[in-house]
Amino acid sequence: MTTAAEARKSPTARLRRQAQYKRAHARNDVRAKALHAELVKLLGGRCETCDDDGQASPLSIDHKDGVKWVIHNLNFYRRTIRYWKEYREGVPLRVLCMVCNSKDGRARQMAAREVGADDVEGSSDAASDDSIVPF
Repeated sequence: MTTAAEARKSPTARLRRQAQYKRAHARNDVRAKALHAELVKLLGGRCETCDDDGQASPLSIDHKDGVKWVIHNLNFYRRTIRYWKEYREGVPLRVLCMVCNSKDGRARQMAAREVGADDVEGSSDAASDDSIVPF
């Protein structure tokens, strides 16, 4: 008689678990795409900056004030669920195409570096002013 641990290690059980994982991942991917598309539509369905409707570049959801959590720690499904939660809580979100989102992200990074450089040089004006928040 085999134990539960031995059964989990068997090649057949491992293949079965892998197949279950792939099916669950595929279901979540389909759900996430549908939820993402629905939220994009609710937020206007067009890029706020260049007015692209997603034909030239895919549309993404962006935080107007910058994100307060690490986006890449969540997969697409969990990230989409998080966006919906924030939308319901009233967090200011917007739709940007990938090109405009990249430009906006780069501008925020450069602003953060400038604020950080001022702080290192000893200029306490920017460091003490709470209204200047790079993210």
